Amino acid sequence: MSAKRPLPIGMQDFSEIRKNNYVYVDKTELLFNLVSMGKVYFLSRPRRFGKSLLVSTLSAYFLGKKELFKGLKIEKLEKDWQEFPVFHFDFSGKEYTSRKDLEDKISLILRNIASSYGASSSEKSVELIFSDYIRQIAQKTGKNIVILVDEYDKPLLETMENRAVNDECRSLLRGFFGVLKNCDEFLRFVFITGITKFSKISIFSDLNQANDITFSPSAEALCGITQDELESCFKPEIKELASANNLTVADCLSSLKSKYDGYHFSKELKDIYNPYSILKTFSDCFFGTYWFETGTPTFLVKQLKQNNYDIYNFSDGVEYSIPTLMNKSDADFDIVQLLYQTGYITIKEWNKEFNTFILRYPNTEVEYSFLAILMPSFLEQNQRTSDFWIREFYRDIKDGNIDSFMTRLRSIVASVPYATEKRTSEHDFQITVYLIFTLLGQFTTAESYTNKGRIDCVVELPEIIYIFEFKVDESATNALQQIVYKNYADKYRSTSKKIIKIGASFESTTKTLAEWKYIA
Repeated sequence: MSAKRPLPIGMQDFSEIRKNNYVYVDKTELLFNLVSMGKVYFLSRPRRFGKSLLVSTLSAYFLGKKELFKGLKIEKLEKDWQEFPVFHFDFSGKEYTSRKDLEDKISLILRNIASSYGASSSEKSVELIFSDYIRQIAQKTGKNIVILVDEYDKPLLETMENRAVNDECRSLLRGFFGVLKNCDEFLRFVFITGITKFSKISIFSDLNQANDITFSPSAEALCGITQDELESCFKPEIKELASANNLTVADCLSSLKSKYDGYHFSKELKDIYNPYSILKTFSDCFFGTYWFETGTPTFLVKQLKQNNYDIYNFSDGVEYSIPTLMNKSDADFDIVQLLYQTGYITIKEWNKEFNTFILRYPNTEVEYSFLAILMPSFLEQNQRTSDFWIREFYRDIKDGNIDSFMTRLRSIVASVPYATEKRTSEHDFQITVYLIFTLLGQFTTAESYTNKGRIDCVVELPEIIYIFEFKVDESATNALQQIVYKNYADKYRSTSKKIIKIGASFESTTKTLAEWKYIA
C-alpha cells in the first residue's frame, strides 16, 4: 500500500504547500486570466473556501516566484515573469472589540511593509502613512504596487452587535481603502476579499472602481473544488475512502456529493465542493461533519431566534434578487443575506425572468450541522442533551417503539419555552417538530413540509415507513383520518415496507402534545 499524500488541511500559504509537495488543486489558469483582464477586484466567498490561499497564490505570483509554479498551468501562460512590491493586508488572527484594535492591526502591517521596502513617513494617521508608502515604494522600485486584502470585513462582522464601535471601524476602513482611489496611478493590481460586502455608508462608496466578481461565471471556481477537480486531483484519496467505507468508487463519489457539494456562485450553477470538508474527509477516511469544527455561528443563532425566523423556509427555498443578496445595507439586518454570505445557504436555482436566486442549504453536512446547533438554542437545552434526544428518537423509530417515540416527543414539547410577544405557541411547536424530524434525516430519509400550522412528516427506514400528521387544537383522530382520506401512503404502496400512520394533536392552550393515534 502506497503512503498517503500530504493534504493541505487548514493551510493558507501557497509557498509552503508547493515547497513541501502538498496536494494542490491548480487554480493558476483562472488566476492568470483574472490578472490579465482587470486591475481592481472584490470577491466574496464563505469561510473555509480557500480565499486566503488564493490571496497567498496571488502574492507569490506578483513577487515573481516562478519556481513555485513549475508544472502548473500558469507556467505555460506567463511569458514575462516580473516582481512587484506586494502589500498584503490580512485582518485575520486578531479579535476586534474597538477601533484601536483595528488601528493596531493596520499599524503592524504598515510597519512590516516599511521594514521590507525601506519606507518611512512622518504622518500620524494610518491612512496618510499608507498613502506615503504607496507613493514612496512605487517611486523607489520603479514598479507599481500590488495590494492584497484578506478578510477585510472581519473587524466589521465582529463588532456588529456594538453599533458605535462598528461605525468607527467602518469609518476607519472607508478612509483607509479610500487611499487606493487617490493612488490609482501607482497601483498594478488590487484584490480584496471577505465574506460580506458592506454597501451604502461603507468602504466601497469611496473605492467605487472595484470590479465585484462575486457572481461572475468566470470566477465561480476560483475558490472551492469542482467535480472535475475532485475526480482528477484526488483519485488515490477517493479510492482509499471508498475502500475504508466498503463502497464502490461510484457510491463514494455519490456520498461526497450529497454531503459536501452543492455550492453555487453564479447563474451557471457550477457545482462547487467545500474544500475544507473534502480534505478532512480524505484525511480521516470518514464521512464526518467538519463545517463547524472551529466554532459555532453564535451570532447567527441569536439573530434567528430573536427575529422569530421560520427556519424551515431554508429547506423549501428563499427567493432573493441578486443586488439585494450581495450588498449588505448598514441600515438594517438581513439574516438571509448573512446566511448566504457565510455559506449556510447557497444558490440552488436562477429565475431568469425575474433575475432572482432561490437559496437553500448547500448539502446535508451544513443542513444537519446548522440545525443541530440551532436545536439547543431554540429548545433551551445543551448540545449534549439535544444530541442524545435525536439518537433516542432514532432508536425508538427503528425498533417500532411508537409510544416511546411519541412520549419522548411530548416531553420535549412540554419543555419548550413557549410564546413571546413575537411568537405563538403553535409556531414554537412547528419549529420543535421540524428540528427533530429534519435531524432524524441524518439516519433515515426524513421529509417535512410546513404550511400555516400543519406539519406532515414522512420518515423512511429500510423496513418501515412512518407517515405523521400533526394537528393544532384538533383531535388525533382527525389527524389520522387526514392521512387515510388524502391517501398519503399511496406513493409508498409499491414497496414491501411496513407503513405506519400516526396522527397527533397539539393543544395551544395547555401547550402540550395531548394525544396520538396510529394504524400499523
